[in-house]
Amino acid sequence: ASPTGPQRDGAALAAVLERALARAGCGAEGIGAVKLHAAGSGDADAAEAAALLRVFGQCLPPLVSFKPYLGHTLGASGALETALLLGCLAQHALPATPGFTHLDPALGMAPTLARQPCAADLVLLNFIGFGGSLAALVLERE
Repeated sequence: ASPTGPQRDGAALAAVLERALARAGCGAEGIGAVKLHAAGSGDADAAEAAALLRVFGQCLPPLVSFKPYLGHTLGASGALETALLLGCLAQHALPATPGFTHLDPALGMAPTLARQPCAADLVLLNFIGFGGSLAALVLERE
């Protein structure tokens, strides 16, 4: 385990995601897209992938990553990426993920590869902070 991130098995992050879903009063099947943390670090990416598989199984909704657009903005990433996802909801579209070229078989999932429509009313955001802090947020389209 890393002193700066979550355990690779994703159990803690899965619990946070499930708690966010429960607080929002919805199940995983109600989520139309997931904003990934996707920082490109091995342990955090492995934990995020494992957590998503625990929560969604093989029925993953579209996965969106904004760090290829912004870089890792550290403490500002939560606010910036939330604002971007709100913009996606308003535009009814999810962006492509620039720079993504091949699937990592250890993760077994890929972000959106092309711009696509998004009619989702509910989206889930993942946040992973230094020291292993974890947060998740469910947003609903107005």
